[in-house]
Order: sequence, then structure tokens, then C-alpha cells
Amino acid sequence: IIVEDGATLFIEGSLQNNLTGSINIQGSGIVEVEGDMTIAPTSSVTMSNTAKVIFSGSNASNVTSGGATFTNVEMDKSGNLVTLLDEMRISTDLNFVGNDNKIQIGDNNLVFGPAATITSADDNEYIIADGDANTGVVSKELTADETFVFEIGDATNYSPLRTDVSGSGYTSATLDVNVVPMEQPNKPAEATDFIARYWNVDQTGIADFSADLEGTYVGADLTGTAGDVK
Repeated sequence: IIVEDGATLFIEGSLQNNLTGSINIQGSGIVEVEGDMTIAPTSSVTMSNTAKVIFSGSNASNVTSGGATFTNVEMDKSGNLVTLLDEMRISTDLNFVGNDNKIQIGDNNLVFGPAATITSADDNEYIIADGDANTGVVSKELTADETFVFEIGDATNYSPLRTDVSGSGYTSATLDVNVVPMEQPNKPAEATDFIARYWNVDQTGIADFSADLEGTYVGADLTGTAGDVK
């Protein structure tokens, strides 16, 4: 499939790229899919820096990336989810343009390249990343000091984490984050002011790693006095 500059391929059903098939989205070309997308690991996807894959419609969609890197992904669903069935990598931008639509990563990772951004997230458009510490993380690749907001939450609540990362060297570096909507298991038993939410944060490849972290929680998470929660 070749989508030329300025063209849009609209698929009302599902898209499957099997075996050795290829998809080449050129220039500002667009592939818009209302159903599922399945990319075989033995096939290929090539996208220009301004090309887009759009997930639209009011139905839920499952996505198997098959190891492909998407440059720009737009979420234009209405009241439904895109669920990842394997790892997805985005190199340029994830843009939430629809109303009330989310990406559910489950046990799979959603990886953002060094220059990638997330735009237009809010309390009903975000990434559901509420697994344990070992599976289902949002991963940001880093090549230098950076501030990045992980636009994540659980199935019900938006609880992003703002990170300001610094280090003396970056070698295949990543910062991995997800959120767990429950009390932190190591919370001191005597604590009276706490939230029922915590973020797993892990890094690889950053020498002399340091980070300032600012998490957002919802009122229902709080026990005690908000001013005393650390």
C-alpha cells in the first residue's frame, strides 16, 4: 500500500498487513482506520515525519504494531479505546483530537522516541497505564536532560506524572513510568495523610540520574490533609 503525499486512505473496517506486505505513507499522507490494525512482524511500515495514522470512529480498536514505528498517531475516537496487543513505538507525536478516547496499553509498552511529544491530553483523553512495575509502561527514550509529562492514568482517573530529568550521560537511555491506583505497599503503618495512588518510575542508561517528579491525583485518592501529603 502506497499513500502518496496529501492522500488519505480511509478504512471503515480493519487493516491487516500480513507476511511481507508493506505500507508506505509519504509526505502528509494519512491512513485512517475505524477497526483493528494488525501489522505482521515480517512486514513493514514506512512513514514520513509528517504522515499520520488516525484511529477514528465510535467503536473500540485493537492494534498490533508488529515492531513498526509510527511517526504521528492521532486518537480521534468518540467514547472508546484503542487497546495495544503488543508494543507500540511513536517517534514524533501522539495527539488526542477526539473526545473521551484513551489508549489502553495493558501488559504492553508504549514507547516514545527522543523527539516525541504527547499533545491535547486531558481528564478523558490519556494513556491507561495501570499495570505493575514490570509490565505495561510508558517509556520515553532520552538523549539529554529533558522535561516530559507522562499523560497517564488508570481506567477511571487521569493522573499524569511530570518529570524533569537530568544526568551526566545518556546511553540507550529510557525513563519508564506507570501508575497504580492503590496505597503504596511500603507506606508506613502510622501514616495518617496519604493517597491511594503511586507511580512506578524506572530508568536505564542515565549516568548520575536525578529527577524532579510531580504527580497529579484525584480527590477520592486522599486520606487525611492534602497539605501534608508528600
